[in-house]
Amino acid sequence: MQFRDYIDDNESIRELSRQLSSERHRLRFDGIDSISEEQAQILFSHLPRDWSLARFGNIFDTESFENNAVSDSFESYISTWRAGGDIAQQKHPSCDEDSASDDNANRAANSIPSTLLPKKLTYVIASFVALTSVSFIGLKTFNFFSGYRVEKDQIVLGAVNKEENYYELEKYLERSLVPNSLWDYFAGKKVEVTIDASSELGDVPYPRAISALKNYSWDIGFSYSPVIGNSATDSGYKYVAVMFPDSDFYQASIFVRDDHPIQSLDDLNSEHTIALGDFFSASKFYMPVYELYGKQLNVIPNVSTREIFEMVRKGTVDVGVGVIDNPEDDPDLRILKRSRDIPGAGVYLSPQLSDQDQAAISRLLLNVPERIRARDSANYGPGQEPSFEYFSDIVRRVREITSCSDFSENPVNFFCDEETEVLVIEGRINGIARDGNQFILSIFQSSSEVCKLKISRDVLDQLLSDDPFAIQGLTAKFFVGVPKDTQCSGDIALPVFQPNQVEL
Repeated sequence: MQFRDYIDDNESIRELSRQLSSERHRLRFDGIDSISEEQAQILFSHLPRDWSLARFGNIFDTESFENNAVSDSFESYISTWRAGGDIAQQKHPSCDEDSASDDNANRAANSIPSTLLPKKLTYVIASFVALTSVSFIGLKTFNFFSGYRVEKDQIVLGAVNKEENYYELEKYLERSLVPNSLWDYFAGKKVEVTIDASSELGDVPYPRAISALKNYSWDIGFSYSPVIGNSATDSGYKYVAVMFPDSDFYQASIFVRDDHPIQSLDDLNSEHTIALGDFFSASKFYMPVYELYGKQLNVIPNVSTREIFEMVRKGTVDVGVGVIDNPEDDPDLRILKRSRDIPGAGVYLSPQLSDQDQAAISRLLLNVPERIRARDSANYGPGQEPSFEYFSDIVRRVREITSCSDFSENPVNFFCDEETEVLVIEGRINGIARDGNQFILSIFQSSSEVCKLKISRDVLDQLLSDDPFAIQGLTAKFFVGVPKDTQCSGDIALPVFQPNQVEL
């Protein structure tokens, strides 16, 4: 609720007060430059005076004030109301009452030595100022000790999907988190929250997200995909909440158009064409490829979800993959095979955060209003941590399978033949040379051996969306399919075909 929607009408403010008294709403003050004493008096009119400061804090989002002076005044209104005082000045009496009051005032003044009046007035003013100051300081101190205090002065919120989904959460975290030092808090220092997610140019490449987790660049990680969630747990991140809280798991489907002669996976052969998603998608790559083990098919990779369904309906491809929750909604499609259950995704905290910061941020994330956690926003909530044990085995197996075939050359083998084995090469990239559209990487391994790998610009773009030479100096792991008994040496550059063969 926004106070600016009620500020022009005192009766609306009175109704707002009634609603707030139920403690089911929280009032924000974005864009409010001033609140008069009369407006504040009406706003508080239905609120119990015996409420604790915490209960007032639950209904008034004082951190949303954009003007510190207005925020301070409003907090003094809270203190005055709790102390039993009236916020607004008393209304002026009628004319008759004015005359009587004036007579009484004159008689009272004549009975008091004139030299005492300034002293009494000074004492009253000083007492009021002192009481207000103490109340204000007390409220600020209470807010500090009851707030979400963190030691870090900057928190990075990372995600692979659109950054706009996290704008409201970013603002809420910034308003709620407070510095660990009381002095810094009173000095007005804020905890800065930044988003590292995708812009309108496209989603963050999964390899970059996985790299951010391995390097602990993200303090809060919204995994969105089980591929990223699995990487978060492997990197030691602490689970906080589940994403897509309305569903525990989902399944990938391999499907054809309803009138297609293919009846089962057994009918698939090298004459058929399948459209697959990007090489890091759980539902449009890892799970379908696992189910298609042993097949030989023509492949169109890196196709968006919408395009896959359109291509199948138009007959551009024979087979498509994706999530079909309700088959009755797609009567023109027929499912050949559903995959095993795919685990959901989670929200994770970096192990580099202190115990205090982890506890404060965990508590805050779970107390965020539901509208900010809704599916069309940050999309998370309390729930059981997903298990990635069997899913990680599937990812590893598919990596091995796809290391043996170049998906840009059809038909593609969904298996490694008897003459091929998979090498795992890990080390520092300490040399990059360009050869046309190919890049030759020199990998210095812990064994002091140097292994050269050949990778195309197209694959590097899927990994980085940046300058290919930016990977110089990074540590990486490569899964490479090679003829049996091939030794990694500095003379032969081994081919890397797909981006999911690489971990930066």
